[in-house]
Amino acid sequence: MASGNWTYNNHPPEAHQSFIKCATNFYCSVITVQQYMKKFKKDCNGDGKVNCDDFAAIHALGPDLCHTPWPKRYKQDFELIDEPVSIRCINCLCQAATACNLKGICRGELCGPFGITKNYWLEANSPTVHRVASTDPAAFETCMGSAFCNYFVLQRYMEKYKKDCNGDGKIDCDDFAAILRLGPEKCDGELPENYQDRYDYCQALVQD
Repeated sequence: MASGNWTYNNHPPEAHQSFIKCATNFYCSVITVQQYMKKFKKDCNGDGKVNCDDFAAIHALGPDLCHTPWPKRYKQDFELIDEPVSIRCINCLCQAATACNLKGICRGELCGPFGITKNYWLEANSPTVHRVASTDPAAFETCMGSAFCNYFVLQRYMEKYKKDCNGDGKIDCDDFAAILRLGPEKCDGELPENYQDRYDYCQALVQD
């Protein structure tokens, strides 16, 4: 409610299960979090800036207690999922690849919100969710249906293949975007125009 009562498919906020429908829809959840952070953003850790660390604290503890210690497991999971690709970058890779589309899970060989192939998943050591064995025939599609599992595939793949694709002397989200779309061997090539446009638009929105 504090985020402005965003809903999915134009359901009125007071309608039965409007909250559940939004909370279980990736896009609606993202918009809700964005609006909440826009309303309550603050420098929780006193480092003079408002960034993802502060947003994570607000998300876990609320704006009034965000200066207090994080729950241990939450802190561990946050640190794990933020390396080597930051959460901000993950959001833009998702937008660039599919506009964060989870519907249908797979579109040809490309699956999940990042447009991941089965070979990409295998290269990332085949992470799974819901205790599904990586050898299970349904393991790949089960992973692709989970936003959390997609994040782990992306992180593991980028940890394995991260490189300075554009030769600017650093490895950052621009390089990860190129690796995701073109692969590590051809990441110095030109990105498809629609992919590049969506990525650039997202980057412009999320700058600190």
